[in-house]
Amino acid sequence: MTVSVGTDTDAVYTMISNFVTQYNDAISQLNTQIGTAPDRDYPPLTDAQKAQMNTTDINNWNEKAEQGILL
Repeated sequence: MTVSVGTDTDAVYTMISNFVTQYNDAISQLNTQIGTAPDRDYPPLTDAQKAQMNTTDINNWNEKAEQGILL
């Protein structure tokens, strides 16, 4: 009986390459979030302001208000 062990270097290379690509994408997204400046024209909404707006407008406002929160 003969037992042999081999390595699949192509699979290892592909796994490492995919990891590096995903890591670089994550770092790029983080840098984009960190570097985004806040828009001071969109302060958090009060309850009275929310009562006068529809859900879509509230969501859009909150999205702009939260922009640049990491900076």
